[in-house]
Amino acid sequence: MAEPALIGGPIVQGPVLFTHDEAKMSRGEACTTVHKFTTRTQPNESFGLGYVLTEYQFSGETEAHGVPLSTTAH
Repeated sequence: MAEPALIGGPIVQGPVLFTHDEAKMSRGEACTTVHKFTTRTQPNESFGLGYVLTEYQFSGETEAHGVPLSTTAH
């Protein structure tokens, strides 16, 4: 989110991820979760432009997660 936004209580700005749980929805429970996270990037040396995501951390967590060097679609 480029601008601050109120999402169900907290005001967030920056990267957010929305997830939806069909099983919770079918039980009538709250089925959408918003994850605020911090990201770290570094200059993209390979192509000389842009940035590469190197690490991300969800709000409230103390541990950051590294990004795999390559990914394979399943």
